[in-house]
Amino acid sequence: MLEKIATILAVATKPALKSHIIAKCTLVDNQVRYITELVEAGLLDAYPAIDLKLPGPRNHHRMVYQTSRKGKEFLKQYNDLVRLLEPLEKADAGCASFSVPSPVGSGKRETVKHPTSDTASIKK
Repeated sequence: MLEKIATILAVATKPALKSHIIAKCTLVDNQVRYITELVEAGLLDAYPAIDLKLPGPRNHHRMVYQTSRKGKEFLKQYNDLVRLLEPLEKADAGCASFSVPSPVGSGKRETVKHPTSDTASIKK
C-alpha cells in the first residue's frame, strides 16, 4: 500500500488528471479511493482543471491533482527509508523471500530469495 501511495504522489508531482494517475499507477478499482484519501490527508492538492486552461469543453468538471508540500515530504521520507533498508535486504538470509521496493521513480524492484533455495536469484 505504501509503495502505491508513493507512486501516486510521484506521478502527481506535476499536475495530473485522475485518469492519468490511474493509468500511470495501474490502480485497480479498490485502489482508486487512495486519491481521495490522499487529498483528505493533505498529501495531494485538488483543483478544477479549468484553472489549467486545458483545451476542451468538459474540463470545468474535471479535477487536477498535484502533490502537496506535505506529500513531497512523505515521498522524500519514503524514498529515504527504502534506501536505508536496501542493505538489510541484501544481507538478510533468514527469510525465504524479503523484498524492499526501490525508491519511487527508479522503476526497479529487487526480490532476494533465501540463499539455500535452489531457485536463489535476484530480480531487477
